[in-house]
Amino acid sequence: MPHIYDKIVICSCISLIPLAQVAQDLSSRVDDPQLKELATGIGDILTKARAESTINKYSCYFKKWERWCATFEEVQPFPAKDFHFVLYIISLIQLGESFHVIESVFYAVKHFHNVASKPDPTSSTLAEYILEAAKRICHRKSSKKEPITSDHIRKIFQLINGDQANLLDLRNFTIIILSYAGFLRYDEVSNLIFGDILVFETYMKLFIEKSKTDQHREGAWVYIAKLDSPFCPVKTLLRFTKNANITNDNEYLFRATSFFKKKGIHKLRNKNKPICYSTARSAVLLYIKRIGLDLKLFGLHSLRRGGATEAANRGVNDRLFQKHGRWKTAGVKNGYVQEDINSLLKVSLGLGL
Repeated sequence: MPHIYDKIVICSCISLIPLAQVAQDLSSRVDDPQLKELATGIGDILTKARAESTINKYSCYFKKWERWCATFEEVQPFPAKDFHFVLYIISLIQLGESFHVIESVFYAVKHFHNVASKPDPTSSTLAEYILEAAKRICHRKSSKKEPITSDHIRKIFQLINGDQANLLDLRNFTIIILSYAGFLRYDEVSNLIFGDILVFETYMKLFIEKSKTDQHREGAWVYIAKLDSPFCPVKTLLRFTKNANITNDNEYLFRATSFFKKKGIHKLRNKNKPICYSTARSAVLLYIKRIGLDLKLFGLHSLRRGGATEAANRGVNDRLFQKHGRWKTAGVKNGYVQEDINSLLKVSLGLGL
């Protein structure tokens, strides 16, 4: 049997997709040379239907499925039979794989069959029921991080000696205050460049070029008000960029630092590369530990969750709240909020008793 990838279209440096078959099938449906030329280009167009990172993920999980198929002479990965695919899902359940893995394989196989116009083995009723069963069997209780509060941020500010903070502490505090005020994820704050900042008299706006929920990479603006407070995110960011001597629009704001022992100062490294996740996480957790909090309960996501929780408990309008956090649905947005006791009591207090 010829290999599934004898004919392929390369969508990125590491992702292989069997789309040449699609172009060939469509070309055979027309006779005009110009129409045939248009049909052969459909493979390249289809690779743009999903983000490159999604295609890379699907490719990885499809290869996992393909390796399993290779152990059985009667099973082929593409086009696949629905019963064979169901047996594969059952094998993953028996191996104790997480539901995330099972779901990823499910949608990877679905994607490659749909995009190649082949019968989808995941669309059968049996496959859909097995997926639902896997969700129940493989369910693991999620462990959400506790939210950082405004009181925690004030304590951190005092800890680093606020207005007299060195550049390293100022960089870290700026990451903290922006993530909190803008409901920013690590990827969003770490990829900010100087040109993404626009400052006005009473507010600033940050351009988020790409985000987890921004599938079409349209970008989004996050608006943050100036405050008459030492913890003002706008003033903190401006002070950091001034002290770090960031002036080039293409410079990443948050980069690694070097310490010059003789001068006793920190400086941003010249290499224009964003701060890595482990460095940012370690920096935030260091402050969390020093103000007496349990490290097991907090992480970088505590900042986004903390800002969302504070806004919700202070009665910020739901529509504006959701737009500020760039959530696609209210259900996902609500998952970030940890209501305080006063908010929870509003329900029974409003029953007219």
